Amino acid sequence: MRLVMPRPVLYAYPKEHAITTLARSWFDKVRPAYEVFRCPDRTNFIAHEDGDDYNSLLARNWFDRWLVEEEDAANLLRAPVE
Repeated sequence: MRLVMPRPVLYAYPKEHAITTLARSWFDKVRPAYEVFRCPDRTNFIAHEDGDDYNSLLARNWFDRWLVEEEDAANLLRAPVE
């Protein structure tokens, strides 16, 4: 996860899976690094109800925010303090 920073990333896991708890604990450990870069809104963790089904609306909303609204996507590769 640290290799992705400060790029936007969404972690979506089904609530019913055992791996979700482990993934959430790792996310909670790495999340403060996004705060150091002053861009905590660029990452999110969602435990969804859809089971193994891909939640396209959830992903679409995320991509709309980070790929469509940005005039210059190159800005997403740099932290706001640069």
